[in-house]
Amino acid sequence: MQKEIRIRKANKVLRVSENEVAKYTATGYDVIDEKGNVVQASVPHDPNILRKAFIEKSETIDKLNAEITQLKAEIETLKAQADKSIKQTTKARNKRNDE
Repeated sequence: MQKEIRIRKANKVLRVSENEVAKYTATGYDVIDEKGNVVQASVPHDPNILRKAFIEKSETIDKLNAEITQLKAEIETLKAQADKSIKQTTKARNKRNDE
């Protein structure tokens, strides 16, 4: 016996077999759990919804790329500071050893 899955579109809730889930999510049904929480969102087909999602994702990508650039610059600064500190420490040790 196949497990039944609960799906919802607007206020209409159905129980379908696992084999039928893909067909229903493609037509706008969300997969829900026993409490009514969305487990798997439907596949959007509305161009406006898709456009909005694309813009949001693009903005997130741009922000993350800017953050990556900033963090790379910070890493390079820290590396330079570490190298300088190591050179100073080495120089001080060598000076003490020579005395």
